[in-house]
Amino acid sequence: MLLSAVSLVLALSNSWFEDDQLNKREEAMWTRVEPSLITLISGNQARGMAACIDDSGLFVAHQASVSGRLMEARTSKGKVFHMRFITQDGPSHMVLLQASPWLSGEVPEIPEPSAEPAAGSALLAVLPDGPIRAELVSSTRFGVVQPYRRALPMSEIRFERPLPLVGGALIFSESGQLVGALSATLNNRNSSNSQFAGDAATALNRLDPVITYVKGGGGAGGRGALSPSAQSQSQNRNQLNSGPGQLTTAYAPSTSVLKKVFEGFKSPSHQVYHASLGVFCQDAIGGGAQVVTVVKGSTAEKAGIRVNDIIEHIGDTLIRTGMDYARLIFDLKIGETITMRVHRGTEILNIDVVVDRQIMQ
Repeated sequence: MLLSAVSLVLALSNSWFEDDQLNKREEAMWTRVEPSLITLISGNQARGMAACIDDSGLFVAHQASVSGRLMEARTSKGKVFHMRFITQDGPSHMVLLQASPWLSGEVPEIPEPSAEPAAGSALLAVLPDGPIRAELVSSTRFGVVQPYRRALPMSEIRFERPLPLVGGALIFSESGQLVGALSATLNNRNSSNSQFAGDAATALNRLDPVITYVKGGGGAGGRGALSPSAQSQSQNRNQLNSGPGQLTTAYAPSTSVLKKVFEGFKSPSHQVYHASLGVFCQDAIGGGAQVVTVVKGSTAEKAGIRVNDIIEHIGDTLIRTGMDYARLIFDLKIGETITMRVHRGTEILNIDVVVDRQIMQ
């Protein structure tokens, strides 16, 4: 499933970058990152960037940058590769590509994701035209990704330029680590918080309809709506290099998501496995997560979970909403047994469920 909605994001003019020169610190970041990147080409046009993650010629890119099963790619030194699609991970939008012909050491590996950058950290967003300066606002957002109905931790990233079309850009930290790829953008508006939330939701859904919900790290938030923190409009604003200006806010799967993607893509199977119980929930009246779907053959069904059960605890974690349930699934370990405390009619039941694995492409 390739995102046609954000595939147009790469039609940016070189003149923008001529007006936005990097400072010395950012130039050092770019010098560190550039050798590990290649430009993906389709129909003689640059579509996006890919980063080398393994010396066997494995590269990752955002799916918006990939066109078909075969593409060409070019290094900054003019070396041309044929790129073959291997697999993709649907929730993160990341694609695995194989370069050929390949000789060991031709393109250095990018450092694997490790620690999440701190809020306010300087970042670079990279498109075929070059790098864009950016800043990490928060790594505590969560987004619900459709059609998988998965809640993933998201990073909120800000640019001090009116660039609503930067989806698919690879994001790098000052240490040169790949820490995300932009999956949705919105324009901040000078308006009241309520109006801002409405405008933001419209922009987000227009550019990337597969992300239907983004919420802050604290509180419940309304189901099905975008709820950016008010701090996202002002926090650390003066740390950007060119002075205040119109801001673009974007979202990318966080470093913790990229860790799972790297691990799966570099494994012998090249598959990314996600924890799964086979249960989908909504907010329950009075609190908890009400089961609306139990997948046939899932570990939850085998354990006895039923539609309309209300999940109140998973292990020691209190479940207040459907989002609480969805967020917790991300951190579960495949193969572990968890205890779900459920309310069924007048009964309170403790049901043990084994965490299964699922591939989502």
